[in-house]
Amino acid sequence: SGSTLINPKSMTYAWKLDYSNDQEASGYGKNYFIYNSDYLEKSNTVGVVATTTDQKSSNEAVVTINAVNPKIIFYKRDKKIGTLWENSLLNNHKTLEDEVIEAVPYFISPKNPSNPILEWSWSINEYPIDLPNMAKNYISLKAQDGETGISKIKLEIENRYKIFQTANKEIDVNF
Repeated sequence: SGSTLINPKSMTYAWKLDYSNDQEASGYGKNYFIYNSDYLEKSNTVGVVATTTDQKSSNEAVVTINAVNPKIIFYKRDKKIGTLWENSLLNNHKTLEDEVIEAVPYFISPKNPSNPILEWSWSINEYPIDLPNMAKNYISLKAQDGETGISKIKLEIENRYKIFQTANKEIDVNF
């Protein structure tokens, strides 16, 4: 207000979701908005009017939030330095040694890979793989000495309680 910075917690907020007032989310000091999007909607519009308590100053903003499909990205996990985030693994990945692949799900909740709500289904060449001794988001690969070929690594992650929160990823690994 003028040259004075107003504490966001001391303002009143009027929130709208898809141009409809959300009375429960609105009010004094409510400077954030949480909502669950409907899986059938491609986007939602969130709007807010922030007003000082003396009602001398206010401002308004609107944003459209697009739905994003869940996806999985594979990364190589180095024994010494950890996950190599700078390069995701592409199809026809070449492995020359024993290797650990880390799967990272994006746009899936909950974020913790060990949460029992998430069901992880790994397969190699269409054969299901059970990984009892490893974290659910890691798979260890070991090429047989003197053997060459291609293996198809596939992962499906499904949220058991959210019908459309499923992601699939597969890559061919050359050894």
